[in-house]
Amino acid sequence: MDFIKKNWGLLLYALGCLILALLIGYKISVAAREAGANRKALEEQLEWFRQVRKDNVKLTNENEKAAQDNRDRAERAFEDLRRTMATKYRIEPRHPSTAVEAVRSLQDEIRALARTLDAAETPVDYSRCPAFSFLLRAQSKDLPAKEDIPLIFRQLRIIQEVVRIVAQSHLQSLDSIERPLDLAVIEEDLYTATPVVMTVTGTPEQVQTFINKISTEANYLFFLRTLAVETADQAANGALGSIAAPAVGAGMGAGMGPGMGMMDPAMGMMDPGMGMEPAMGAGGGAPRASTFRRPGRRGQAGAGMDPAAGMPGMDMPGMEGAMGQTGTAGNEPRWRDDLRPFEADRPITATLRFDVIEFNQPDANP
Repeated sequence: MDFIKKNWGLLLYALGCLILALLIGYKISVAAREAGANRKALEEQLEWFRQVRKDNVKLTNENEKAAQDNRDRAERAFEDLRRTMATKYRIEPRHPSTAVEAVRSLQDEIRALARTLDAAETPVDYSRCPAFSFLLRAQSKDLPAKEDIPLIFRQLRIIQEVVRIVAQSHLQSLDSIERPLDLAVIEEDLYTATPVVMTVTGTPEQVQTFINKISTEANYLFFLRTLAVETADQAANGALGSIAAPAVGAGMGAGMGPGMGMMDPAMGMMDPGMGMEPAMGAGGGAPRASTFRRPGRRGQAGAGMDPAAGMPGMDMPGMEGAMGQTGTAGNEPRWRDDLRPFEADRPITATLRFDVIEFNQPDANP
């Protein structure tokens, strides 16, 4: 104890040296591990260089020339492809030289489009698509500008192609055609795009045939951008309205006979013989309780109810539509299998946006 008291400074110094030695040893071990990992990576790189030297791969004049030839061939193939696409998918129609002839020719072309749809194997209804998006220009009293004439007839050729494919696809109706940019186009680096929005109605197979034909058999390149499909609700008054009972009012009161019970949307019909007695009468008594009965599934009547006999005073026209049934109240209601929206024989309405793509010639771009 006296030794520690007389040499406490030396002991603290020794403890500090021990801690420092442990820290230095830890750092040396960490550095050794990093050096081993770096040595392994270096050996892998040296092995790669030795393999390159063994394969005699080097940057020579011959290799540089071969790389430049490959680049030139790729650029020529790309330019040839652009030139081919620009030649095949390009719209350059003939057009009248004067504005008066342009208006007359435009009106004739619109009538020809109508005849195309009328003469189809299955005539297509186009009553909601007057003038096929050219109504304002066809009925305008002002002559078009001379520089707009080629643009108008370019758009007309696109609509003519759409109408031709519609007639071949046996669609039921062409509801609308719109050109959102009128005569303008969307200019990109290598191509231009002309948007065309249309709404058609037909069976799912007819709509699918139309999309396939316009994408593969059209004379121009139609690129489908968006597609929205909808169909009518097969329930009588909508999916929710078909299961909700109507409120009792003037339309239903005409067919109610004496003693007729009230209707509960959740519980069905009340017992016709158990109607509510008047609250104020000769006896002045309170109304007595009524008995509710649920209708049976699939036309099966509940206990004590005969669907064939009906109910007294229940001759209510239109009742079957409000309750989601067809025919009289005794017919079967519609079930889930009857309400499938996309059946083969049920028409659907599809709204489609196509972009007509035209590729620029290689020398047209800087």
